[in-house]
Amino acid sequence: MSERQRAVEQLRKVAKPYRLRVQADPEGFPIIPGRHGQIEWYCDGVNCSSCLLPGQFALAVYSDRPRMFAKLWAIPGVKRDQTGDTEMRAVFPPEALEQVAAVVRAHRKPGITSEVAKKIGASTAFGGTSRAEKARSGPTPSPEAVALVGRAPKPGRERVPVTTSRRLRRHADGSSSLATERLPEFRRHK
Repeated sequence: MSERQRAVEQLRKVAKPYRLRVQADPEGFPIIPGRHGQIEWYCDGVNCSSCLLPGQFALAVYSDRPRMFAKLWAIPGVKRDQTGDTEMRAVFPPEALEQVAAVVRAHRKPGITSEVAKKIGASTAFGGTSRAEKARSGPTPSPEAVALVGRAPKPGRERVPVTTSRRLRRHADGSSSLATERLPEFRRHK
């Protein structure tokens, strides 16, 4: 296998438990894109030449957001590799992948994990109806009770008589007349 194929397999294996999306960069090496940077394959631990973590599998994180630099360097195991004014690259072991991915806001695969699916399934497996439907399916009132409730005003509300209003109405020919309008009935809350 070529170095690129090994890198893709290793990064996918490490990223799988966290459901991180692995893509290929223009050169064919795997990356995990994120909102504030990206996570890259760095070293396989076998062919280490001037590696910051000699003899072990290592990943790198790249960010061009200066506010993220201190957050990334604060994670245990992250070591500075290259630092510029507006971009940075650091190397870290796979154990710190979850924390680095959270800071960089790495893209995840869509969907839910099997643990979440089991929780959702367990809560719905034996339920007959939803709570809202159970609340609505109470005892049905008699027709006499419905008739009484429909006629009687609700407590705390009283009916206000219909009122009229007068206003000056202007006509197209320039004349005006006094118009009487009936205002709609309204209810007043106490």
